[in-house]
Amino acid sequence: MIRGNAALSLGKLEEAVDHYSLILYKESTGHACALLNRSLAYVALQYPELAVMDAYRAGVAIDEIRQNGRFNNKAGQAASLYLRAEISESATDADWCSKRRRFLGTAWASSPLASIYINDLPVTDMPHEVNPQHFDPNKIKELCDALEIRACYRLFGALYMCGEGARREALGLIDDSTAKCKSMKPWERRWFDRLGNAILEEVFNESENELRFEQREGMPSLQENMRVRTTPIKSQGYRWDTWEPYLHGPDWRELLRSWVNQCSSNCTSRVYDGLSKCFIELIADRDIAPGELVLSGQTISNVTTSVPEETFLNQTMYLADAKFHCDVKYHCDTCASVLVVPGDAPIEYSSYPEKGDGSSESGWVSEGDTRASRDSDKDRIIHSSSPSPDLTNIDPALFSQSSPDQSQLPKNPKSPTSMAGNSPIPNDPYIPTPGAKELIPDFMFCCTNHKAPTCSGTCRKAREIFDKGLCNTNIEYELRTSHLRDVGLKTIEQRKRDCLRDLLMLRNFVTAFNSNTHPLHTDDITFANSGPAHNNPNADGEAAPQTWSFTDNVVRPVHYMNQFFTAIGIDPFEKLEMTEGWVINSVMSKINTAMRVTRSPRYGKLFDEGGMLDAAFSANDPRWNHLTHETGETEQEEEEKEVWVGTLTPTFDMIRIADPSRGEIPNVKVVQKEYLMVYALDGGIEKGKALWRAPDGPNGPAQEEGWPRYGTPGGAVAGAGEGSEQVDADVEMEIRG
Repeated sequence: MIRGNAALSLGKLEEAVDHYSLILYKESTGHACALLNRSLAYVALQYPELAVMDAYRAGVAIDEIRQNGRFNNKAGQAASLYLRAEISESATDADWCSKRRRFLGTAWASSPLASIYINDLPVTDMPHEVNPQHFDPNKIKELCDALEIRACYRLFGALYMCGEGARREALGLIDDSTAKCKSMKPWERRWFDRLGNAILEEVFNESENELRFEQREGMPSLQENMRVRTTPIKSQGYRWDTWEPYLHGPDWRELLRSWVNQCSSNCTSRVYDGLSKCFIELIADRDIAPGELVLSGQTISNVTTSVPEETFLNQTMYLADAKFHCDVKYHCDTCASVLVVPGDAPIEYSSYPEKGDGSSESGWVSEGDTRASRDSDKDRIIHSSSPSPDLTNIDPALFSQSSPDQSQLPKNPKSPTSMAGNSPIPNDPYIPTPGAKELIPDFMFCCTNHKAPTCSGTCRKAREIFDKGLCNTNIEYELRTSHLRDVGLKTIEQRKRDCLRDLLMLRNFVTAFNSNTHPLHTDDITFANSGPAHNNPNADGEAAPQTWSFTDNVVRPVHYMNQFFTAIGIDPFEKLEMTEGWVINSVMSKINTAMRVTRSPRYGKLFDEGGMLDAAFSANDPRWNHLTHETGETEQEEEEKEVWVGTLTPTFDMIRIADPSRGEIPNVKVVQKEYLMVYALDGGIEKGKALWRAPDGPNGPAQEEGWPRYGTPGGAVAGAGEGSEQVDADVEMEIRG
């Protein structure tokens, strides 16, 4: 810490970051003081979004010390030990402790609350005011109160530096914190007021400039802008990311070829130097005959906005009352196909049952056992009382990762349980009874704390990589419901797109941890935006900026990661190297750029009473409209219930859209089943020739084969008709450019 402080005071910012990071990774995980000072270094390095993350995590660490939780004694001792060492350094007149070295900026950054010397005090000449005293690092409450106030101040200052919507977010947080913090001293409150006034003045000036150029009818749009809480940040590779292909050496190309060979024995990769970075396209590795399978885009990165727990609960309660047969629609948790199942026939399985004599890795429950379990499930559902945080309201506990009181949760009148954050599925572990192995059905549920419908053994096998750690939690349920019910500032489209992005991000982090790799090193993320369609810089030759917000890029990811690591018995701060702010931002940026979004399911499956597959079809089948459209509902209700699908398909994105101006004619067609299937068209493909496809949309081969309303890269959502054609034309023009 002392070496980091010395480097920071001398302006050696990157060296200081490295020192603080070493402490946080190796020596003292969750060191609140290291996080506080590293946030100052990030502000000086012009990474205010990373400073926000560190200041917030410092507050989380302090809150855990205060709660005296499972992992916090060591962190509390480390903070206390450092602050005592800080006093000793000051007594020896260390250079970094001097008044001229303590601060890295002016205005808000010149406050003692933003000093490198954390136990700093102001020089006051206020009449009738007692000179402030240093806080005692040996008293846990006094230490936590003081550090939490400094974490808040640095957090709000970093949000101020982010600009635009983040400033407006900071204003609200400052008001709440100063009103609710009882331990804040008068001199500390004055600095918070100064910061708030500085932010308010800039927001007012921005509004005044906008009003100067707008007439009275422009007021509604201005008022709407004042409510926005997002900020565009530069989309760039952070210097700590040595894995991004356009920053790395030739070794990654060999890794790419190896990965493509695993996906297809018929293709290899070719790398081009594009406009903003290298991009990859696929070429035939041999002569491919007409109609031959070229590539299967199987991926675990399929997620939906469907909430299976609520569907299951509605089904359970309906069956208990109606006593007659009805079909229920779920969505496969792996391939995202829509699954139509007789209401009285779901079969449940457990991914990790206790092994007995002759037991396998997965068990299942017969139809009778499942029906019997439903009555007890219903009783436990109704009396369930294990709430989860409502992320739409951060306060009153800004840094707390614990669950709020049940009465504080917003109510959803349409939900049978009227609960917003806690899964309606009971928390009691469910141990299935073994059944006949030869009759294992296709449709099955994971039957732990949440419901994860799957349509085949293949899909159940594919989800094992991210099942561990998620299967016994309500994280995905909470994620979906907190996004979909966040009706404050976002449209339905924004809520659903953000929900899909966060699900993909969460599964990527869990997959990386379970496979002992880095979140940026998983195949789907490494090559997420390496195809030709993503090589499109803006007019300045730089990648387009990404939208960033405090809630979406800081509060939610930290909460998800803390829940996951706590569920598997690991201190979240021990895995900080995998979940750094720059890692989360990089992963989210890649997902935002490469995610394909569909406003309806892409494939359908019908099952019989025993859970066995009865029929499968795509969007060109006559049964499709009945499968995907509800009747007797308003347009608003249909839009709310519409299930969106998000996917990362890096191999498919490496197939370039054919450019007629270059004499290119599509030589592959895409068939959407459970996964993307790419086949050679008539004439085949010669060895060494690139793979070319038609644009997505009504006129493309993908639509003819049942690819309904398929979206383009970058999270854009393609609808039907002219809108899809226009989106595809834009993509084509960008690639030609």
